[in-house]
Amino acid sequence: MQKIFSLIVFLFFIEFSVFAQLYKDHNWEEKSVFYELSTKDAALSSVAIKEKHLIQYHSNILGNNVRLYQTYHTIIRVNNEKGINEQSKVYIPMRNVIKLLDIKARVTDRNGNIKTLDIDNIKEVKNVEDYGNFKIFAIEGLTKDSQLEYIYTVEKELSSLGTVLIQKNYQVNEAEVILRGTVGYRIKHKTYNGFPELNEEVVEGDKTAYRSVGKNIPAMIDESHAAYNANRMKVTYYAKSNSLFVEDNMQWFHLENNLRYNYVTFNANKFKDLTKDFSNFTAGKDLSNNQLKINAVCDYIHQNFQILRNVTNEGEDINKDIKSKQASEYGIVKIYNILFTYLEIPYELALTSNRFNHKFDKDFFTNLNLQELLIYFPTENKYIDPIDVLTYLDFAPKENIGNEALYINKNDSRFGPISVPSMDQTKTIKHYIISWNENNSKIFVSSSEKLTGYRASNMRGAYRYFKMINDLSEFKKNTASSIINDLNISKFEVVDEALNNATENKPFEIKFEYSSKSIIETIGNDLMLNVGKVMGSQSELYQEVTRVNPVEIDYLNEYNHQFTIKIPQGYKPVNLSDFVINKVYKSNTDQLICQFVSNYKWEGDEVVIKITESYNQLIMPVDFYEKYRDVINAAFDFSNKSLLFQKE
Repeated sequence: MQKIFSLIVFLFFIEFSVFAQLYKDHNWEEKSVFYELSTKDAALSSVAIKEKHLIQYHSNILGNNVRLYQTYHTIIRVNNEKGINEQSKVYIPMRNVIKLLDIKARVTDRNGNIKTLDIDNIKEVKNVEDYGNFKIFAIEGLTKDSQLEYIYTVEKELSSLGTVLIQKNYQVNEAEVILRGTVGYRIKHKTYNGFPELNEEVVEGDKTAYRSVGKNIPAMIDESHAAYNANRMKVTYYAKSNSLFVEDNMQWFHLENNLRYNYVTFNANKFKDLTKDFSNFTAGKDLSNNQLKINAVCDYIHQNFQILRNVTNEGEDINKDIKSKQASEYGIVKIYNILFTYLEIPYELALTSNRFNHKFDKDFFTNLNLQELLIYFPTENKYIDPIDVLTYLDFAPKENIGNEALYINKNDSRFGPISVPSMDQTKTIKHYIISWNENNSKIFVSSSEKLTGYRASNMRGAYRYFKMINDLSEFKKNTASSIINDLNISKFEVVDEALNNATENKPFEIKFEYSSKSIIETIGNDLMLNVGKVMGSQSELYQEVTRVNPVEIDYLNEYNHQFTIKIPQGYKPVNLSDFVINKVYKSNTDQLICQFVSNYKWEGDEVVIKITESYNQLIMPVDFYEKYRDVINAAFDFSNKSLLFQKE
């Protein structure tokens, strides 16, 4: 008994000592070094001098009970008040974290004074912007021209897949990433967006590690019209024991079979309660083609089932879901597909990612690829998003177009693109008729709009929401013109509001009339009409900093505006040339990329101004940004233009 006890104690200390050599052997310097910055770096609000990411798989001496530890160490210089605000709080992500093992922080000033921070006041905040829980503590004593250093280690739930996000919203002069395996473990890895590849090293204990150091990593700016999260430098990895390690092609194969078994292959005859209820719901409805059938399924589920969010499908009983009319997101996918099988509609699962967060990568199996699941109908070349309570047969969601996907049907699978609907599919056509009252003190605007594609879907969804809460006032104001304060709407109607009109891309029509005094100004004997305000607010890109990201827009689209303006009696327009704009940019092969073109025609007592604004390329390189900005800003400039009418 004594010998057994001694062996247990011996093994305990061996495990502890080996473990101590893992994350505890990485520490900060006993004496803090105050780093000098270049003139360029000193002009930044804050800059990371060094950052280290240490991912460690550890097992005891027997090679079992594998644990996963992550250590993060950073040294950041803070140069001004903005930098203090940026770095005054430390957020530690707690998603899949078992426990916080170690944390310490200190602030060093230029004179060498060191303040070690009391981290006893760490608070936990729940679900920060849907990123999960965080531990958070405030950094006290942070001043201009001071240096913050902190280091923490967490034990995480064991996972074979992971991602290290390297590029931050501040400059990082040196970033080191180390992936360290344990005995009998194998790790594969891939870097993205320019971070250097990891090199293999053998470390003490005959363990394998992979290491890379990146230098001068620029800040990733949260820029508009960009997929800045997807563009960040990062490292993804996959780690498993040698006996369980599976290559990419086999992982895709296993995923395919799992999804096919659970979500594609159904015997609809086993779910007679569901199919009978659906048949009763659709009695007398036209189901003469697949489009009508698919939308009937969507109608049925929208009106009869509740989706339970943030619920796992572990042990889920689909028959119980059918009876209760409640199902998790996983369960609702099954219910859709049982009905599509029952109706003999060919469909495929399309597994993909949100392109603004990660570009789907079929060459590296990672959980970043496995974020979104759509149902694709090859006979229609369209999709539904089964966990969207407003879904109908339509183009793929804008977050997925242009991305790759894994398509799975009953017999096969393939990787393929999610098509990008053409510019002609999403159009906004507006015609404004502008007239004056008798004393020219008020403007009357009559407008008709036709929206298709994504623009129509967005507006139909918004209209449905405001109609549901019995308050259309905000929808009306924003549709007419959100920047005219004294808007007095006298007429407002919509045509073809049903969400399923998206399937055939039937236009969503809006007709309204309003009056306003604020868009007309008297200047001596002359009149000034603010035409741009009628068009409404426009975005602008008059930023001073250098562009970091390629341009990536939501979808291809085109706007056609026409203003028919009655000329007030006794006046003439005098600055019509201000409304002539020609910003047209094409590719080397003469294909239109984007444009803003406006012109006018003056005939009799009317002036007609026409605008065409188009965006015909989903992603544009950084060196094209200035041209894209010209087009965006041309629209913004037009929204500030006024037409002067001179007294004759």
